[in-house]
Amino acid sequence: MQTEVMRYYGLARPPVDLGFFETEHHAQLTHDLKTAITGGRLIALTATIGSGKTVLTRRLREELEREGRVIVSRALSLEKAKISVPLLVAALFYDLSSEKTVSIPSQSERRERDLQELFRKAKRPVALFVDDAHDLHPKTLTALKRLVELVTEGGGQLAVILVGHPKLRNDLKRPLMEEIGDRTTVFEFGGLRDRQRDYIDWALRTALSPGIEPDAVLTEDAAILLAAKLKTPLQIGRHLVRAFEAGFEASVKPIDAATVEGVLSRQIDDLEPQLTRHGYDTKSLADQFDAKPAEIRQLLRGGLDPARARELTDDMRAAVRHNDEVGSTSALARLHEQRIVSRGDLPRHGVTHRHELDDLAGCELNLCRCAERAPDLDHVSIGVIDLADTSIRTALRRRLRHRRRCRHGADRRGQKQDGLHRVGTSTSARYVLT
Repeated sequence: MQTEVMRYYGLARPPVDLGFFETEHHAQLTHDLKTAITGGRLIALTATIGSGKTVLTRRLREELEREGRVIVSRALSLEKAKISVPLLVAALFYDLSSEKTVSIPSQSERRERDLQELFRKAKRPVALFVDDAHDLHPKTLTALKRLVELVTEGGGQLAVILVGHPKLRNDLKRPLMEEIGDRTTVFEFGGLRDRQRDYIDWALRTALSPGIEPDAVLTEDAAILLAAKLKTPLQIGRHLVRAFEAGFEASVKPIDAATVEGVLSRQIDDLEPQLTRHGYDTKSLADQFDAKPAEIRQLLRGGLDPARARELTDDMRAAVRHNDEVGSTSALARLHEQRIVSRGDLPRHGVTHRHELDDLAGCELNLCRCAERAPDLDHVSIGVIDLADTSIRTALRRRLRHRRRCRHGADRRGQKQDGLHRVGTSTSARYVLT
């Protein structure tokens, strides 16, 4: 940001990278993370780009080190895409060893026995932080699970905190990642949630010189517009800089809503930038949504068949929508929190078993064919199936394709049932099974 712009508006520093803006959500999440870390297991913390997860984890590490009950370890390698378990083991050796010169055995058996001995000597739980974990190879995630088990068998306690974009959460929920996903406690950091307006006021007070009030440089209408259009601290900070620079060029002080409107990006809420903020590229999109890389490229260029484009777009927007619905720590928690008013406050559970998905696919097939029929669901007590959940949608779609190939089987099993109720639109439908 130009110094003459800062002088014009009385800014002591640019309104970006201002530090830690703590909300009730930050405090509760920090408390929950500390509790999970002391339990010693795999933990995933996911958040969109620019939401403040780096600042949050830095503050968490500092608090853990200050309290002294947990030893904090972290890999400092800059090549995040090449992080492997041997590199993380080396980080543990460096952080746990009391020797000035750290010697790491090259022979794997001796290295692992020495590592167990280091944990026994430490006599405290260890928290290993792994940044940009959304880039880790699935085999690396599996090896991390084995690392935790190795330490536990040796009498130590290790918590591995995987920090990454929401893609990490979706990867852990994929059927092929069940071995890791079911053993991982996932926390979703919602950033500012609904506190954007408060953050703007805090950011301006932090950036402005003493004695200058925020309303002297930014009108209330402009602040409301920024809060309504933007979600993350990174977005707000960058747009404040652009607004000040545009206002300086036009000699506008304080910045008004028209100036803010002029600097707001028209594509900020398009599908591609949203997916990028959630950690997806072409390859990961193809893997996540059961598509070919060529299809993804055609979709982003606007050249894909309309029906297929609509199917993929609905799935992608559903995944993005879920990650914007912050506050719960797992899909199961979200399902438990849902209330179907017409059914009363009934117990419910997420349905994910293959035979139940098969029955649901049959229900969907019958509904799509406009028949008032559904397969026998007596073995399912009460469940809420959220089709905005990407993994369930993908599993249902696969089972549907299988059932369509075997339609005579669906017809043979189909019979009228009163226990199936569909609620919502096609992209956020819920089935309530009684």
